[in-house]
Amino acid sequence: MADPYKVYRSRISGRVPTQMAADDEAVLGIQEADGLLFTRTTSGTLRISRLITPEEYQALVAGIGSGGGSLPTLATVATSGQYADLIGRPTLFSGSYADLTGKPALFSGAYADLTGKPALFSGAYADLTGKPTFAAVATSGSASDLSTGTLLAARLPLPTSTTLGGVKSSTAGVGQFATGIGTDGVITYATPAGGGSGPASTDALPEGTSNLYFTQSRARASISATGSLAYNATTGVLSYTAPTLATVATTGQYADLLGKPTIPSTTDGLTEGTTNLYFTQARARASISATGSLAYNSTTGVLSYTAPTLAAIATSGSASDLTTGTVPAARLPAPTTTTLGGVQAKTAVASQFLTAISTAGVPASAQPTFTDISGTASAAQLPNPTTSAKGGVQANAGAASQFVTGISTATGALTFAQPAFTDISGTASAAQLPNPTTTTKGGVQANAGAANQFVTGISTSTGALTFAQPSISNISGGAWTTYTPTVTATTGTLTTLGTVSGRYQQLGKIVFLLCDVTITTNGTAGNGIVVTLPVAALTSSLSAISGREAASTGKSLGGTVNASQVFVYFYDGTHPGSNGARLIFTAIYEAA
Repeated sequence: MADPYKVYRSRISGRVPTQMAADDEAVLGIQEADGLLFTRTTSGTLRISRLITPEEYQALVAGIGSGGGSLPTLATVATSGQYADLIGRPTLFSGSYADLTGKPALFSGAYADLTGKPALFSGAYADLTGKPTFAAVATSGSASDLSTGTLLAARLPLPTSTTLGGVKSSTAGVGQFATGIGTDGVITYATPAGGGSGPASTDALPEGTSNLYFTQSRARASISATGSLAYNATTGVLSYTAPTLATVATTGQYADLLGKPTIPSTTDGLTEGTTNLYFTQARARASISATGSLAYNSTTGVLSYTAPTLAAIATSGSASDLTTGTVPAARLPAPTTTTLGGVQAKTAVASQFLTAISTAGVPASAQPTFTDISGTASAAQLPNPTTSAKGGVQANAGAASQFVTGISTATGALTFAQPAFTDISGTASAAQLPNPTTTTKGGVQANAGAANQFVTGISTSTGALTFAQPSISNISGGAWTTYTPTVTATTGTLTTLGTVSGRYQQLGKIVFLLCDVTITTNGTAGNGIVVTLPVAALTSSLSAISGREAASTGKSLGGTVNASQVFVYFYDGTHPGSNGARLIFTAIYEAA
């Protein structure tokens, strides 16, 4: 009898059938549809089971265990479905290249193991084409080698009291003359004052009888002390003798006050004196009176007012209605820079002129200086300058690169000349040299260089050289170029030529040549084939060719290179041409 609760794990949809077959039956077929499992057994029985989830299965196992039923023990993978819980797993490939068998031998990546390497540039500066030509100053760094151009203002040093430097141009004001040159290169000017100069300090001025100089003894004799203060005029020391204070002086408490009066709590407890009398209505009414437009009844305390006849201004408020009298000074408004106001009188002073009126209405005056005077002094009013005294100087428009070398003492005319480098003392510092640009010259920094490194540029901000190692693509003529050579014979005439092609590569003075010549009909040609060069060769160089006839004989080719042609022969010096012959050869030669 089959256990009605016995269930088996189904492989369909990861679910469990509630019953599949009895213990004495074998399952012939299983099919799932709509959550039901149809099982056909050897006895011909068709069983229909409901599929349950793993969670339902676990609950069912727990219920059967408590009811005394039995279920088979399932492996962990039966409920987890994890590959890691599978017993007897096969050994899989790790995915590492190191565990792969039959690996091919790979290229080492080393340039030395590379076949077909090109001939590289030697790295010698002498073999580099298109080298720049530097000015002498680029290598000497000497200001003496600066033969043209002008230093920029920014490269000039500032002057000091002991060294020369650049000075900024400026124009003096009327009546002003140069008094000095600052360390910032700015000329300072001043208007000469009349008369001699005063003492530089009070040390050079004798003491008068009124304004006496300070001395310690005079200062100490000027003060004294009385009362609790004592004073020693000899030492200048002030001393203080403090009085004996009452307790209330330090506590501030009313309770510590001696002789305190009895203070009533209200005025009702205080007898009226003879001066500070108490208020009564009769006293208040008797204290006032009225005159003019006011009338007063002291019995009732009533004030009455009879309005006066008002002037027109009382109602108009217009200053135009003030027809008599004078406005007091206190009633005038103070003037501002935008409104009118009252101004004080000022007594005239010789050579003094008003310069301003304050917002308090007070005029200010001062004696005008030359800069305050309109107009211009005539040339005749100015003295001629001398080597020790100032005077008038003639204007001059100047000229490019011309600088003042002197001033005439007869006419005040300036003399000019263009400074030479020999007129400049010392040597220009690096900071005085302008930076080079793509269109103007400038200072360049020195550099010791490095092997296989060549100059690629000059910084426009620092003058520093930049370096790089040239690659094949940087060398002029490095690419292969096709050309069609002219093919003739040393003697006789070639009747018909087939395909004729040539390619060459020029690296500096070295030319690599590859030619392919097909002779359809040799004709009367003999004693060798002549092929023109793409680049003229140096006549003094000795160059040979190598190649092969590739169509019929397979013989090796040889020959020589002259100024403009290659002479091609068989290896034994015989004529290589024949009907249908194909001559393929290479040559390396030095360009002219």
